[in-house]
Amino acid sequence: TYAAKTAEIQNSGKMDQYIFAAAALAERMGISMKITLITVFFTYLIGYPFGIAMSKKPGGIIDKIGNVFIVLNYAIPGLVFYLFMKNILGSPDGIFGFLNLGLFYEEGKPLTLVPPIFCMVFLSIPGVIIWLRRFMIDELSSDYVKFARSKGLSENRIMYTHVLRNAIVPLVRNIPATFIGAIVGSYFVEKIWSIPGTGILLITALQNEPDVPVVQGLTVIYALLGMVSFL
Repeated sequence: TYAAKTAEIQNSGKMDQYIFAAAALAERMGISMKITLITVFFTYLIGYPFGIAMSKKPGGIIDKIGNVFIVLNYAIPGLVFYLFMKNILGSPDGIFGFLNLGLFYEEGKPLTLVPPIFCMVFLSIPGVIIWLRRFMIDELSSDYVKFARSKGLSENRIMYTHVLRNAIVPLVRNIPATFIGAIVGSYFVEKIWSIPGTGILLITALQNEPDVPVVQGLTVIYALLGMVSFL
């Protein structure tokens, strides 16, 4: 285990400690990046169309349903939601027990990643919806849209040919923030679902006197990811 390996090299040279830290980071980074990338992908796959549908008819049925979803989402503390959904989705005696998702992550069983990824996507979607809805509504009231309507273009053509094309650029600029948010959220899901990723590695390293090389390595990695994401 990580604690045993840490104790084993506690009295070794500084170089050995940094070699161990690099090996631990390389081993744990893969699962964390997988969870983060899948979360970002599904967040935009679901949130983007939902935001467009809400912006087409502000105050309509879809818009009201979306606003209720956003309010409820923000009203529920993230940690409480994680623990609640863990029992709902993972309990073998629950309504989703037939899916065999499990209460904890098991290596070699991809389905055990479904509950934590679902929770992270669910909590990330409102931010995308709010941003996109506001942007689309602002664009629909702009001069070029009024000119397109005066030419007789249909609302669908205006929406999907002109407005949506302009929304893609700021959408791409917003992805880094979602990516960083997913990384931060992975700390909680890795601890709750016992996923051997960098989030739980950081927590464990801080609890071991602390393990300075691992903490330094993770700090540098997350700082670099943040800088590269916002380039």
